[in-house]
Amino acid sequence: LINITTANLFLKETESKADDVTLKQRAEVRFLRAMDYYYLLDFYGNVPFVTSIITDAPKQIKRANLFWWLKAELKSIESQMYDVKQAPYYRLDKAANWLLQARLYLNHKVYLGSDSTQYYSDAATYAKKVIDSGYGLATKYTYLFSGDNAGALDGSTVNNAPSEIIFPIAVDSAKTQNWGTSTFLILSSNNSD
Repeated sequence: LINITTANLFLKETESKADDVTLKQRAEVRFLRAMDYYYLLDFYGNVPFVTSIITDAPKQIKRANLFWWLKAELKSIESQMYDVKQAPYYRLDKAANWLLQARLYLNHKVYLGSDSTQYYSDAATYAKKVIDSGYGLATKYTYLFSGDNAGALDGSTVNNAPSEIIFPIAVDSAKTQNWGTSTFLILSSNNSD
């Protein structure tokens, strides 16, 4: 929940700002918070829920109610996010939002506990928006894990990984210079103490 708390703090601290840069940042932060809640919804169901900074323990939200909140939250920020492939280096655009909406709708029966198929067409609609958005597979799978996987942004004339990466996680030697993410990826597949 630390990511949600951090997002809530950022949103509180920037609520009075109305410039275009801050509005886009707020939409991205709201998306990240929604994604965190999506994973909580998917993994656990009824979870603590809070959208502001509070000192009391958060109240638990029912899985179905969290589904409805996520649906509304993702819809409300969609227009505020960067257009597809227009976001600055390692930032999110509308395709990430569409991808999360497609996943939310695809699994709606689990979250709502119903026999309805009403959201399958929405899942297909948002998946098609992602497919038609201009993102495509990199020419080589290994490009996604190369030191220059930001492509031309890192000065590469070969690596076209950004054509595939919808939700980039900044890990490179020029801008982030840390071991955390790559160490996690390597060690997460190791099954020893």
